[in-house]
Amino acid sequence: MADDDYVPPPHKALLAAAPSFFIPPPFGWEHPITGRHGWQPSFELIAFGMYVKRARYLVNMTQTKLEQLSGVDQGQISRLERALAPWTRVEDLVPLGTALGRALPLGFCPHQHWCEWQPAPKPPPEPTWQEKWQAAESRYRSHDTGE
Repeated sequence: MADDDYVPPPHKALLAAAPSFFIPPPFGWEHPITGRHGWQPSFELIAFGMYVKRARYLVNMTQTKLEQLSGVDQGQISRLERALAPWTRVEDLVPLGTALGRALPLGFCPHQHWCEWQPAPKPPPEPTWQEKWQAAESRYRSHDTGE
């Protein structure tokens, strides 16, 4: 097929052809919109972009809001999430990490203790009304007997 004969597939065909964002495109793949050949994002760059998008989703933040909080251009954030920005500077990543907080895992702690790199611990379970009643009753009895 010559380059002149190429017709980009419709959007639904693109979505159907991409079962997972983690699967890199095959060798010789042509971008359906730009028609570019050549450089394809590495698995690590794709995964990092997904982590940024996941972190933004977890903190319920739009790219525009993240731009306001971090000072990083919204277009740069979009390219980073789509793995199209391998040239992203550390000066841009640090404010993104600061704005997203613990939701963006730039590393992990291998130790078994709570720290900023570990997931936040679950809150203690809420006592049932029976437990609250028993606690109130025991306080009342200890106050009544003067213990």
